[in-house]
Order: sequence, then C-alpha cells, then structure tokens
Amino acid sequence: MLNNRCYGYGNPMRICFISHSAYMGGAERALLEAIRSLMKRGITCLVILPYEGPLCEELARLKVTYRVVKYRPWVYKKHVSWWKRLNDFLISLVMVIPAAKTIVRWESTIVYTNTITIFTGALAAMLTRRPHIWHIHEFGYQDHGLEFLFGKKLSLGLMDRLSVLCIAASKALADAYRGTISPSKLKVIYQSVSMSSSSISIKPTSAFKCVIVGKISEGKNQEDAVNAVAILSKKGILVNLSIIGDGFEDYIARLDEIIQKNNIQNEVKFAGYSNDAFGYMCNADVILMCSRSEGFGRVTVEGMLASKPVIGARGGATRELIQDGITGLLYTPGNYRELARKIEYLRRHSATAELLGKNAREWALNEFSEERYGADLIQLLITVSKSRIRPGKSQLKQTQMDKSDSVIKRVDVSEQ
Repeated sequence: MLNNRCYGYGNPMRICFISHSAYMGGAERALLEAIRSLMKRGITCLVILPYEGPLCEELARLKVTYRVVKYRPWVYKKHVSWWKRLNDFLISLVMVIPAAKTIVRWESTIVYTNTITIFTGALAAMLTRRPHIWHIHEFGYQDHGLEFLFGKKLSLGLMDRLSVLCIAASKALADAYRGTISPSKLKVIYQSVSMSSSSISIKPTSAFKCVIVGKISEGKNQEDAVNAVAILSKKGILVNLSIIGDGFEDYIARLDEIIQKNNIQNEVKFAGYSNDAFGYMCNADVILMCSRSEGFGRVTVEGMLASKPVIGARGGATRELIQDGITGLLYTPGNYRELARKIEYLRRHSATAELLGKNAREWALNEFSEERYGADLIQLLITVSKSRIRPGKSQLKQTQMDKSDSVIKRVDVSEQ
C-alpha cells in the first residue's frame, strides 16, 4: 500500500465521489471499480449519493463511508415538463449546502462527480474551494436521449469552468466533448472491468445462442438483434436470443410487436434484469452490442472476458473496443441484415468464433485491468492535488491511449 501522506497538501488524499444514482448500472459499476483500485493504494474514498439503493449495499461491503443527499439531475428526457425541471434545479441548489458541509466534515481533498447528469458536486466543490473532477461516461442525447436543463453549450461551458479535469471513458467521448471542454482538461482513461465466476447454467440446446445485455431502450437498439433473428428464422437457421435487462414499456412493446409479427416467440426471450448477466454471456455463443452511440461499452468488455466473440454496431466507443476481424466483428447500426449475416457466419465457422473470443480475452485482460486503471487514476489525482489549479485554468496535458499490439491475426469475413 502506498503512503497516502505523499499526496495532496501534505494531508492524506481523501476523494469524495458524487454518484448520480444508487442503481447498479454501468457508471455505478465503474465507480466501484475506481474505489476498489484506489483503496488498494491507500486512498480514502467517500461517496455522496441521492438516495438509498443497491449501490449502498456494495459500498457497505467495501466499508466505504457514504451519505444520502437528495439532489436531482440537470438532464432530462424531452417529455419531462419544465415545471419538474425547474423544481429539480431548485432542490439541487438547496442540496449544495448539505453536500458542501459533508465534504468539509469528511476533510475531502478532491471532489469527483461520476457522470455528467448532476451538477451539485461541482457547485459544492467550488463553495468549499476543493478541486473538482468530472468523469464523463455518456454522450447524453445520442445514447440516452437526455437534454441539459440550460442547453448543451451553456451546461458544458459550466462543466469546463467548474472542473480542473474531465475524464472521458473513451476516445469517442473525448472527441465529442473536445469542442466545448478545454482540450487540456480532457483525459481518456479506460475503466477496469473485473468479473467473478458465474453460477448460472443454461440448458444445452442445438440452437446458436445470442445474448444482448443492457437497458431495454431505443438507445441500446435491441431492435436490430430481434430483426436479425427474424431473418435467420425465416432461413431455417436455429438461433436463440436472450435479452437481459429491464427497460421502457413502450420500447418493449415495440420489440414484442416485431416478435409476434415474425412468429419468433420461441426464439426470443426477455430474461429481465440479472445481477449475473456475465453468467448468461459465459453460456452464449455470441454477444451482441447494438447501441448506436455507446459511451464506453462495459458489456462489450465483459463479453470479451468471457472469451466470446462480440458483434458490435460500428458507432460510439464500440469502434475502438472491437478491432474488426481481430477481437470481434462490426456491423452498420440499423442494418440488421448485415448483423444477421455475421451471426450466421460465426455459426458456420466455429473455429473463427473461438479465435475471435480468444483474441478478445487476451486484449481485454491487458487493457482493462484494475492495476492499470488504478495507476492511471493515481497519476491524475496526484497531479490535481499538487497543482492547486483553480477551475477553468487547468494545465493538465492530454495523452492518448495506446493501441494494444497483442493481436494475433485478422479474420477474413469477406465471404459473407
């Protein structure tokens, strides 16, 4: 364990994380990965969150001190009324005070907001004169259909002004925000992804098993997967699709309409939310990632760690996680016929599927390790602690992620 007193202003480094939720989604799991990595290096981690939930149980298991402060988001879906938006904004402004008091009482040295969806932590950091870091996990509108309360330009300008550093979860995210956030403040760090063994056992079947994991929503685009299965079913190719996750009723109804229309009720199953989605992946033949604009793609990496070939939509961060023909296959988002062809290709070429899975696991183990993530975070946190730079004047240098050279050979899928 490192000597924590070598950090900051001569005092132990104490990071106060501000979480946007107490749910257990991708951003929250990334937060836990960061906390575990930092705690192993002697850093004290504390968390403020807006309500009680499953994340609290995980924090308690890690013996991390946390407090609930009932702030609200500053991003919304289009249909949310302006009355609710303004009401949430006023509540969040009031909640800055208890958040700031908690930051001071905990003797936090850095305030670290975990997504772009909340602003309370940034204002509390300004009020208490602590350096503030913003971790960007999402595009916002493209992936979740979210709009900023004060518009994109003004809101991102405030993010830039109120932070000494903005960490992007992928190069795609950094590119998207570089126009409105100072390039000197943007740093790309891939999070770590660690998985435990699974106890889920799926009944053996002769069908080719596809799995897609994530919130059932338009942004995750499960529609491509369902339509691809419909095409394969009409060709007499036996393929099963498991859809893991909960979601929006209107989108689920749209998927169900496609399923009924194509008579593929036996081929497509809604498995619901699972705490062990990795177990479904381990029992699959191929993992599908159909999101048009994935900010990072934890599911993609989990599929790789399960040694499974992943077929992903050529968009967002998926393009940088999957090296086409080497660690997986890419298809054009919305082109479910192309997706169907690539599923069929892997079904007919089991050796190729196995090679892709092997290459993917090798690359993912190296690129998304906890050791690398912790080292990258520590380096940035030390720089922030020692800089004493006020928000808006960061001189942190931008560095690029290096591509892995561990790949073996490219798979030729031209015969499709």
